[in-house]
Amino acid sequence: MPVFENSGDLRTIVGPDFALIFERADDRWTHSIAVSASPGAPRETIARAIEWAHDRDDPTRVVSPVFQELHFQNHSDGTPQALLVGMSGRHHFSAVFSLVERAEGSTLSVDVADRAPSDVVALASTYAVMLHSGDLEGCDESMICWSISDRRLRFQAVASARVGLAEAGRRATRVQVGIDANSSTPTRRWQYSWDFSRPV
Repeated sequence: MPVFENSGDLRTIVGPDFALIFERADDRWTHSIAVSASPGAPRETIARAIEWAHDRDDPTRVVSPVFQELHFQNHSDGTPQALLVGMSGRHHFSAVFSLVERAEGSTLSVDVADRAPSDVVALASTYAVMLHSGDLEGCDESMICWSISDRRLRFQAVASARVGLAEAGRRATRVQVGIDANSSTPTRRWQYSWDFSRPV
């Protein structure tokens, strides 16, 4: 079962081979994902959130949600969760990160919502992944999959969300999951997951 670890501006949900790491950066909490490629091996950071600022970037295209408050809790079924809320410009973000451990690996499920202004075109969560095209196993609009030792790292969209991928240097990839913000409702939602497990 994953456990919570708190140390100043660093807060983590840690499992045997997977860690969700939150770090305080100026006015917000940013996050990264670290995995262990084999039992007993040290965890290495494999993905890091790319932050968005409404006063610097295109205000109608959110690259990633902004979070200023973070709280850990156990769901009623025992699943460890991180609850986050934040504001940027006219955006009001919230999210739930849930980490589930299974015999074959770990799954981090993420559910994000934004109470956004009507002129927003797109909403997304974006990451820099420290893997290159040689590690890639497959990619389409619903999923991106890499091979790491004898395991697979899968970045997967849920429901109406879509994923995208672009090269970002010699040994890095930029990935994004998001939605077109053409809903008539003020609150838009996108969901995705990170799965790190042995093929079955």
